[in-house]
Amino acid sequence: MVRSPIGLALLCGCALQISGCSTISDGEIEPGSVKMTTQLQAAAGLVRSPGWHQWRGPRRDGVVDGLTLPKTLPTAPWPEAWRVEVGMGFSGVIAADGLVFCHARAGDREIVSAHDAVTGGIVWSHANTIVPWSQSMFAMGISDGPLTTPTYVGGRLFTVGIHGLLQCLDASDGTLIFSVSPEDLDGEPSEYRYGHASSPLVWHDTVYVPVASGNSGSLLAIDAATGELRWRVLAETVSYASPVAAKIDGVEQVVVRSWGRVVGLDPPSGRLLWSFEAEAGGMRRDCATPLVVDNVVYLTNEFHGTHAIQVVQENGTWRAKKLYRTGALGGTMASPLYYDGHLYGLHKRGRFVCVDAATGKRVWGVRAFHEYVSMIAFDGRALVLDDEGRLVFLQLNPQEHRVVAEWSVGEYTWAHLGVDESHLYFRDGDDLVALKLEAGPSSDLSGSVSPSS
Repeated sequence: MVRSPIGLALLCGCALQISGCSTISDGEIEPGSVKMTTQLQAAAGLVRSPGWHQWRGPRRDGVVDGLTLPKTLPTAPWPEAWRVEVGMGFSGVIAADGLVFCHARAGDREIVSAHDAVTGGIVWSHANTIVPWSQSMFAMGISDGPLTTPTYVGGRLFTVGIHGLLQCLDASDGTLIFSVSPEDLDGEPSEYRYGHASSPLVWHDTVYVPVASGNSGSLLAIDAATGELRWRVLAETVSYASPVAAKIDGVEQVVVRSWGRVVGLDPPSGRLLWSFEAEAGGMRRDCATPLVVDNVVYLTNEFHGTHAIQVVQENGTWRAKKLYRTGALGGTMASPLYYDGHLYGLHKRGRFVCVDAATGKRVWGVRAFHEYVSMIAFDGRALVLDDEGRLVFLQLNPQEHRVVAEWSVGEYTWAHLGVDESHLYFRDGDDLVALKLEAGPSSDLSGSVSPSS
């Protein structure tokens, strides 16, 4: 297993701090043409089923619905419920219907597996033999496994492999229902030097998935039941960031990040509703997911900071206007959280920050983590796992960085956390691991907390 920080350019991209590339200084705020006029309501108007069934949860904003943590959790060390070897990859973990789903690589095969949530035992697996990945010199260490997180909807599992193969599997037994590869469409060569990393979005019986084929359109809408192509749009390459389902000003739309802009698309037709120019920074390794809060879209970028974009309809015409750009929060990979008027996220060089979502001003920042974190938020609290296996329970508080508890749970934990009613799941190197969520002899998580600086 290669663990070179230079090689992990996509999921470990913030290890490559290229001096002089940033276009905004740390903490600088660049005002836009409009000011925020409404009180933001997180995920306003967009209701999704509870659970952890796709990348970053029900609304792809890192917030879990319908689950309640116990009031206490084990003191360190947190004992493992189970650990099983699955293979390499940075694909996130999802859970549904008593199963845990994982996408990994072992040798020359990409393997989708379903595991019993209680024991970790394999219920089924589906394997594909893949051709060697022609990796970039900066992609050493990430090319051995899939980067996208599966999506579970209605008893079906949708996955995308390192080469862009979309598969629809029966989630109960792993039977292949259909598959679509970029070669099936037009055979154009991929522009993704790090492999396909955008997780499939399944919404209203349609799968939205990027392919690196700007000449023919790089965002595909595929019938989720049959695998038939419905439309393809955008004569430009979609970035590594995953598309997001949103409801802005009462209108449903798919928000997509390309290497040159962010757009809102009409789901049934792919028609462009609005567009905002925002260049991908550095070596085009952006993969932080756009965060949509009410009618504001936040784009986080290592070299260009965070854009806050207000999207409105004016006399039937959609307009996207810049609220601000701030250097207070800038990360390549770690997608921020929104809670109660503030953004929380990993800034450069392991600095965890709280930023006023309305103004872009940094409220506080502490050097608390390593190069990457994945986060799951529960009612104003968050579980945060960094790439070196440090799991931290935080209260999301604009006054200070408040650590409730922390544990050392692994060594090489780049994939996103997953959760269900009974367990917390993560990947540690080649292993899939479960920690049981149950009351233990620890501090009361709903009560006292200790600030960290």
